[in-house]
Amino acid sequence: MTELPAYVLLVLRALLAVSLYAFLAWALGLVWQDLRRAGLQPHTRQIPPIRLVAPDHPEFTLPAAFTTPVVVIGRDAASDCCLANETVSASHARLTYARRQWWLEDLGSRNGTYLNGVTVDTPIVLTNQDSIQLGKVTILVELDDDGKDMP
Repeated sequence: MTELPAYVLLVLRALLAVSLYAFLAWALGLVWQDLRRAGLQPHTRQIPPIRLVAPDHPEFTLPAAFTTPVVVIGRDAASDCCLANETVSASHARLTYARRQWWLEDLGSRNGTYLNGVTVDTPIVLTNQDSIQLGKVTILVELDDDGKDMP
């Protein structure tokens, strides 16, 4: 059996090294593209609407649905959801859309915030048909979970 000349082995080693580095560059490029795509998805995802209804207080004309990531509820006219009631603080509570869920948070209100009768001390996840009590005002939550349009 004849041995290959040294320069042929050197060329084969060089080709093997170049092909290995080319494969690694291709694999890292795919991983980089995947990470970029995953990072962009939360920003392009549409926020599902949340609807607030005050059945016991017809004087409150609430918007049909909120689609912004933060909704401040309070007595102040600058609030996203204004409830002109003396038991509601100026900035009473905040609804935030994060991690693909709506969250309720009390903003240090004087009369407290309650979710289904339980005091809200820390941010808590909302579900469809939850009852939020702000002072003496009760609001029902309607979430568009099915992807269908809300009335």
